[in-house]
Amino acid sequence: MTPTGHIAAPRAARRRATRRPSARAALLFEVILALAIFVGAGLAILSSIDGALTAQSRARLAARAADLARTAIARIEAGIDTPQTLHGPVRHRSLDPDADDAQPADDGWELDIDTTPSSFSGLTHVTVTAKRLTPSGVEEAAFTLHQLVRLRAVESDSPGAEDEIARRAREAAPRTSPPPRTPPPGARP
Repeated sequence: MTPTGHIAAPRAARRRATRRPSARAALLFEVILALAIFVGAGLAILSSIDGALTAQSRARLAARAADLARTAIARIEAGIDTPQTLHGPVRHRSLDPDADDAQPADDGWELDIDTTPSSFSGLTHVTVTAKRLTPSGVEEAAFTLHQLVRLRAVESDSPGAEDEIARRAREAAPRTSPPPRTPPPGARP
């Protein structure tokens, strides 16, 4: 015992007490290092997820642009629309063919349609570019489609009306008289 009444600590215990702060510092350093590695790995994963979502969004916009360009070409080929009526902001149409309710869609999609004569008789080179612009005017997605198309005027078609194809088929059909009727066997003439 010491003169103050405390029990004297052995030398080994005193040495451990002096080493303990450096062991705690090493442990704290290891914990901070592990936490930094964990946070770094988490940020790398979040960054790759963000990149994947951005790529998915771009792919979706590119597919929409291709679909709009193909739809415009199909409507022109079918004679439903003309290049002049489709040029400009994309309009949403109802499924009712008699409805004239094409409303401009305020989603930034535009169709740029250019027609030039081709060297093939009766065919026109049609170029359709579907693009989406951000509100600031930056092009977000675009798709251009080139095709030779036989342009024709938009016709009003009514159900049951004879069109050019039906008229040609009727004119080309052979005109024959019906076969003579033969009486059934055993019947009197």
